[in-house]
Amino acid sequence: MKTLFKSTLNYLEKIYHFSSFRGHSFWNIPIDSNSVVVDLGANLCDFSSEVKKRFECTVFPVEPNATLNPNDSYFLDSVDRLAITNGNGEVDFTISENSEASSLYSNLANLFGSTKTIKVKGMSLNEYLKFKEIEGSLSLLKVDIEGGEIDLLSKIPLKELELIDQMTVEFHSFLDPSLELEVIAIIDRISKSGFWVINCNHPYYDDVLFINKKLFKKYHLKCLDIFIMKIVYVIRGKMHELIGTHK
Repeated sequence: MKTLFKSTLNYLEKIYHFSSFRGHSFWNIPIDSNSVVVDLGANLCDFSSEVKKRFECTVFPVEPNATLNPNDSYFLDSVDRLAITNGNGEVDFTISENSEASSLYSNLANLFGSTKTIKVKGMSLNEYLKFKEIEGSLSLLKVDIEGGEIDLLSKIPLKELELIDQMTVEFHSFLDPSLELEVIAIIDRISKSGFWVINCNHPYYDDVLFINKKLFKKYHLKCLDIFIMKIVYVIRGKMHELIGTHK
């Protein structure tokens, strides 16, 4: 049954123009060779590589503890080894035994065993975009920064949100349930700021997609894809809950 659900979802994602790479989903209609994508929490650059290969667009991976797969040498010299925070200056970064769990939040990194704490450069998102000379709209922002998304997205200025077409975010309340109320508040804040919200792994919050409603005017009827997929993800989550096949 789980295999059937997965194959059906993959089919629906394809016909309604959704892509999911490494557990991060986004609406691919607006993404093309002219797009600019920023990957916060790039880890091994798997997501960056897939987006680059698929759409041939400009991708900026950001990872404080950057290590790459041998096949991802394209990004070897272009990974920005820093942490996106709400300020500028050095910050403590805890290296976890699980490479995907290294974090500014030692309590999360320590869940998998930590090895050491290092100092890394911290930079606000606004300063980073200036640093990379990204002007105008950002096509896609992927956020998978092991708890750092709470501080970043709860305080990000609304004028900066307006410049982002899409965000695909992994909230880490599945590791720390005490974060769930903050996650819900952030989702509500961003929704009220002009974004359509799709929880792509309902009822969890580890694959939440925010689509700026300004895209609706540009793509008109194609926005029906978004509405249909929102319903599909909710139904899938409910069915998995009922038969006990969800993670």
